[in-house]
Amino acid sequence: MKNLPPIRTLTVTLALCAGMLGATAMARAQGNTSTTAALLDKAHSLEVKGRMDMAAQTWQQVLLADPNNPEALGGLARAAKLAGNQQQAKQYLDRLRAVSPNDPNIERAENMMTQQNQLQQLQQAGKLAQSGQYAQAMNIYRQVFGGTPPPGDWALAYYETESATEDGRPHAIAGLRSLIDKYPQDSRYQISLGRILTYNPTTRAEGRRYLERHPSDPGAVEALRQSLTWDAQNPAALSDIRSYLAKHKDPALEMAMKSTQARVAASVRTGARTAAQGPAMTPEEQAEIVANRQVSQEEQAAYAALNGKRLTEAEERFKALLAKNPDNPRALAGMGYIRMQQSNFGGAISFLEQAKQDGARDAGLENALSTSRFWYTMGEGTSALNENDLTTAEKHFRTALDMKTGSPEALEGLAGTLMKAQQPEAAVPYYEQYIRLRASGITGWRGLFTAQYQAGNAALALATERKMPAGVRAQLMKDPDFLRTLASAYSAVGRDADAQRVLKGALELPFPTDGRGIKIETQLQYAGLLLAGNHRDQAAGLYRQVLSED
Repeated sequence: MKNLPPIRTLTVTLALCAGMLGATAMARAQGNTSTTAALLDKAHSLEVKGRMDMAAQTWQQVLLADPNNPEALGGLARAAKLAGNQQQAKQYLDRLRAVSPNDPNIERAENMMTQQNQLQQLQQAGKLAQSGQYAQAMNIYRQVFGGTPPPGDWALAYYETESATEDGRPHAIAGLRSLIDKYPQDSRYQISLGRILTYNPTTRAEGRRYLERHPSDPGAVEALRQSLTWDAQNPAALSDIRSYLAKHKDPALEMAMKSTQARVAASVRTGARTAAQGPAMTPEEQAEIVANRQVSQEEQAAYAALNGKRLTEAEERFKALLAKNPDNPRALAGMGYIRMQQSNFGGAISFLEQAKQDGARDAGLENALSTSRFWYTMGEGTSALNENDLTTAEKHFRTALDMKTGSPEALEGLAGTLMKAQQPEAAVPYYEQYIRLRASGITGWRGLFTAQYQAGNAALALATERKMPAGVRAQLMKDPDFLRTLASAYSAVGRDADAQRVLKGALELPFPTDGRGIKIETQLQYAGLLLAGNHRDQAAGLYRQVLSED
């Protein structure tokens, strides 16, 4: 791959700017810094690829030749922060402040701690949500994002967690409706809203309509099926179940539908006999019917609370039923469904397996068990990934993919793990599968482009960029970090003019409040391209702009 034009430190930048004012001075400055510049380029490339350990070794080499080099000092400060060595990071930052008090690398290193703390907070929120502590999780999400999370995966996590709280569901639904209006091509928001609406019997029909729009999405189909399973004993849902079965083979749901049809028919026949002949039951038979009816009513109340997302009430009702009969299979299954709603999939597996052993015939039991096993494995993979145990994470995500072939979530988890393990080439086919399942998902396209570029195939990455759907491409063209990588890909294939155009466009975008370091790096990358193209006056002007902003 062609090496990227060097991104100079501000000290080196001063030398270049002075050099561009006189040919002799420029030749002398370039001669003095050529070795250092090559090492800095190498370190930058390693850092971009996630090899911070090797980048740190390269920055150390720079300091042997130039002990006060700001970029090397800043890079080593970042490496120390990532390694958790705060004392060492402070030493490098103190040295950097002494030689360049306003150097942007200072803010980059300090922001890295802020971003790391934020990530830790969000990881804690995720764990709280998994354990069913939704209110506590939302306290953290609101501290980080306020009332409006950024679009994408965090918005989905935010609103799905908020929807599990009694007072937060209306806000979550409104937030997802707003995202659907803004991003109509992103199916994730419609599927998430549809799933949430099905939790409440009064909005379940609307939720199904959203889910029915995405018959090729496994998550939408599963949510639709689950909502029909909840209503399998409800004669009013028979029409929706028939429509579903016309498109999907589901023996368990079909059996449940036939059972409900038979029960309705038997009820009609019994009613007709009773009206014609009058009751002919003994007092004992009548007492048994009353007792069974009471248990049935208690179960119905418990399941109504579950379907209405009133999980505390539902759990109390199911536990009361189990206190009377610990082997009640429907109550055990109900507790399993509650644990699923709480994302406590280990607990769900325990209750559901016991319900199965005790003779539960719930149409959705087997599906619920397989779903719980899948998400339990996914959770184990995510935990390992967050703890940087990449071997274990990869093992769990591969197991999840075997359990649920073609799962976008498992594909994303496996591909992300391989990328973090510096195996971009291995990640490529999984991102390709993800895109086939979610063609409008930005995660897959960004991941595939980055993996192809980091694997050394810039030309293929650029071909992927051209294939992106208009909506995905429009979003990525507003992302300065993506544009920097796109410019690097153009430079790698010798299209420096296109790289300049992309970087110029990136600099015209509004950068986030914490993106000052990114903007300066983009300016320096652009200036380096201009200098390489012999546009010395423009490059000098851009370097001066960086210095004046600094």
